[in-house]
Amino acid sequence: MHDSETRYRTLFDQSPDAVVILDPETGALLDFNEEACNYLGYTREELSKLTIPDLEVIESSEDTQLHFRQIISKGQDRFITRHKTKNGSIRDIEVITRPIQVGGRTLLHGLWHDITESKRAEEELRKSRDELEGKVAERTAQLRLLTLNIIAVEEKERERIGYALHEDLQQTLVALQYKIAAIRESASSLEERSTVGAAAGILDKAIALTRSLSVEMMPPVFPGKNLLADLEWLAGDMQERFGLAVRLRAKSEQVEPSDAVREFLVRAVRELLFNVVRHAQIKTADVSIERLDGDGITIHVIDNGKGVAADQLTGHGLGLFKLRERVEHFGGTLRLDSTPGKGTCVTLTLPVK
Repeated sequence: MHDSETRYRTLFDQSPDAVVILDPETGALLDFNEEACNYLGYTREELSKLTIPDLEVIESSEDTQLHFRQIISKGQDRFITRHKTKNGSIRDIEVITRPIQVGGRTLLHGLWHDITESKRAEEELRKSRDELEGKVAERTAQLRLLTLNIIAVEEKERERIGYALHEDLQQTLVALQYKIAAIRESASSLEERSTVGAAAGILDKAIALTRSLSVEMMPPVFPGKNLLADLEWLAGDMQERFGLAVRLRAKSEQVEPSDAVREFLVRAVRELLFNVVRHAQIKTADVSIERLDGDGITIHVIDNGKGVAADQLTGHGLGLFKLRERVEHFGGTLRLDSTPGKGTCVTLTLPVK
């Protein structure tokens, strides 16, 4: 028994953490090691005259007494609190405590581990993380603004090129068409008329191509009311201009995106529907909108056309690559799923703000 007590006392005195024996009735410090004195800044004589309520910052005297009773009832406890030292500084500590029986009395054995520095380090880490997240958010906002500016510049350039196609190149080609028609009428031989006719056919294709390009380069302005209304208008425009029947479905009540996001989404859907017109070899497409949990929206553009092989998806067109890049700048994602002969589904997911 003596050896056991000696070993316990050695561990008690040499523990790197403060070790205390408390009277749960009064909160008095009945025994403690040297580390408790060092940690709190008191001499042994000074500390022996104090009680837990003298040191405790978080709990009131009544709370402390209730806590003591709970510890005795549960058999142990582990919690974090704060203590005030002799010089007035506040230390964060982790407490591990349990009841013990000494001479027929129930006392509390406590191990106090100072975590002030680790908590300070955690706080500094949290501040650094918050600052980093703030910078990332700021950078993301800058990228979104830059994306909008790039889109605006590109739209102006598209309009300029579209205007040149419509007003200059098409007019020149039409004038040439009249010239060729006159030459064909005055041709003296069947061979000459055949050659001029072939040239006229090529010219007709060139005119049709420039008309198609000018429509794509100078799309009409969207109504700008709300997302669903703009997409309904776009569906009608695709039907009228290209004969593409677009079925539009809203799967749930919508969160209206900001003007910038709404405009981007409508232009993105228009570009995807153009892809259906160009490549899918089909006259119908589906556009569905669904709200995500929180401030998010997903749009699916689906066709049952010829589809794309899996090994071709990664590099499926410069336009799609640029669209994915812009979507990511808005903080969203673009996913393309396609199977040859079974169609294509493009999924756009964006925050609404």
